[in-house]
Amino acid sequence: MNPTEKINWQNWIKRYDRMQEKYLVKRSERFDIIARLIKTVCPNPKLIVDLGCGAGSLTIKLLEEFNSAKVYAVDLDPAILLLAGHRLKHFKNRAQIVQSDITKMDWNKYIGADVVASATALHWLKAEGLEVVYQQIYKILRKGGIFLNADHSGSSNNLIQRYWESNREQMLREQGQSADDWDGFWQKFLSELGDDARIERQKALGQWQGTEEGMPLQWHLKKLTQYGFENADCFWRCDCDAIYGAIKK
Repeated sequence: MNPTEKINWQNWIKRYDRMQEKYLVKRSERFDIIARLIKTVCPNPKLIVDLGCGAGSLTIKLLEEFNSAKVYAVDLDPAILLLAGHRLKHFKNRAQIVQSDITKMDWNKYIGADVVASATALHWLKAEGLEVVYQQIYKILRKGGIFLNADHSGSSNNLIQRYWESNREQMLREQGQSADDWDGFWQKFLSELGDDARIERQKALGQWQGTEEGMPLQWHLKKLTQYGFENADCFWRCDCDAIYGAIKK
């Protein structure tokens, strides 16, 4: 028997979501806003790409909200994609799980995408890698398609950044979320998956490390405009986090 057949996948999916909510204020609100923005600009998308999909938390929202869409859920982490695969399996071929480094993947297969979305993932990229990704997103989106990202977005002012971080910590304490911390979750989950999964994950992720607080919002809007997008804007902000994006001309 495959050892993973004994794993309670739904329990781990719930634990992952609780762990994320421990660190992210108004997490579900972000997904709701992304869905509403897509409906405003592109009410009937056929092809959506979720970059850095993690355990499929945003992916499932997109599949439920847009029942004619196929969603490609892309992530480099093979362990987290196991959770995404089990979360999304009842969508069958509407949910396509793809393991890939988004700075190096074959973008051509997604040409004509209506939407490219992401949530709390792109800050893992260094600035030069993120610029490559923005250029590729513009390339694959159809005219009028939209890119949206809900992520950490820092301030260029250190005093404001410290205030935001302090305020976020206060809001998270008020949420009172009892959950695994990041390191604790991964230690326990990988322990259940076994040594082979841990080694495979370490090999895949390597030394990935971006800017934890995220690049400043102004940087993102400038780069999106530079690479051809229009209407680059911030659509939601909560201290350290923002939803920003743009539309392809």
